[in-house]
Amino acid sequence: MAAFPRFVAGLKDVARLYRCVLFDVGALRVHGDGGLWGPCSAGALHSASELLARDKRVGVLSGSPLRAKVIKAATCEGGLPAEVAAWTSGELICRSLDGSLAHEAISALPRPPKVFELGIFVKPQRWSDTARRGAPPLEALARAGHLKRVESIEDANLCYWDAQEGDKLDHWLEAAVELCADLKVPLLQPKWGAAALDAVAPLAGRTSGTVEAVSANMRRFGGQVISVGKLDKCFEGLGWDDLAPRDALLVTSSLGDLVEASQVGTDVLLLFGSRAQSELTAWRQIRTQQREEKRKNLSVSQRVSEDSPGLMAAATNPFLSVFQLPSLLAEATAKNLKHREKQKERQQKAASAAAARSAVGFEEAPEVPVDSDTDVDMTELLGDWCQAMRVEKPIALAEASSAGVAAKAPRGGAFGTASCRAEVGGTKAAGARSS
Repeated sequence: MAAFPRFVAGLKDVARLYRCVLFDVGALRVHGDGGLWGPCSAGALHSASELLARDKRVGVLSGSPLRAKVIKAATCEGGLPAEVAAWTSGELICRSLDGSLAHEAISALPRPPKVFELGIFVKPQRWSDTARRGAPPLEALARAGHLKRVESIEDANLCYWDAQEGDKLDHWLEAAVELCADLKVPLLQPKWGAAALDAVAPLAGRTSGTVEAVSANMRRFGGQVISVGKLDKCFEGLGWDDLAPRDALLVTSSLGDLVEASQVGTDVLLLFGSRAQSELTAWRQIRTQQREEKRKNLSVSQRVSEDSPGLMAAATNPFLSVFQLPSLLAEATAKNLKHREKQKERQQKAASAAAARSAVGFEEAPEVPVDSDTDVDMTELLGDWCQAMRVEKPIALAEASSAGVAAKAPRGGAFGTASCRAEVGGTKAAGARSS
């Protein structure tokens, strides 16, 4: 695999290698401000304008049931130029249902499909956003006779996830999902492609009301999940038939998009902020728990062999034991001492965090993660995740901040001193793209 990319100072360091740049809609916003309809960050506005001035094509992608025109209206309201195109997985679903674009799984449904929409269980995060979304995405298709909207799961042959990011779903959702599984009604979700959903579902934990958790429950009950990703039919839907996936660069802050991009062959500039790092932390914790569960079933000799293969080999070979055992025992003792120190440090962190919460109140004191190592290199962890998921590494990393794509690379900290150039030689030659 290629050498792992370093941080870049800005999008311009790598955009020159591509003919178009695609932004995930989540990478455009000022952190925590306004959701879909909030203002775009200053960095995103500057990058989009500069790319357009250099005759690059610019698009915005969203894994959402909303039509592309709604996302385009939201980004234009946020400040992006009108020349920026928009595409959503919901747009592909609607076009597949009306027959203008083909999606294998959707095209295989009976015609016209009878669709039950999970939107009836939705409570929007902001009621003011409801009017901006417009009519339900499938309403116009139902009036045109391309599908039939039903009010009962028993009458449906498709259950559609039309909830938006941040919407709250009530307790009836779990019952609806279980009923869909019992009646063999497939769930159609537009947030992730199939491979990306498999990768991110464990990272979402057991958070209820998310498409990842609902899809996991659906599969656990024996139901079918149909997944449509934001990159599916993207270039065809945007009218960019003259472009290949390798001509595009995807700017995103999510690990799930790395999987989708790897499936189609598109390079990724990863905004390495709190979202990506929290997903990596969740994956590391899952991997640690799996290893601990596996160790519980190992014998003493198997544990010794796993922790110190050299010690086990020397112990079973009388000709080597005299010479090697002393040094190997010293190495094992040092490892045990280091492990005890880490355990003690975690206990101290837990005690200090509990004291802080009791001093200022549980609601005011932030919860400190006490089960994570302080010396974890997140970039190395990202490389381990890419290798485990068998996906291509991002072409470059950039610091995610309130200004969008970072104006400068981070220095020091867990990442060390960062370079202002991406190491792109392992993925493509520097002159492989037209400027």
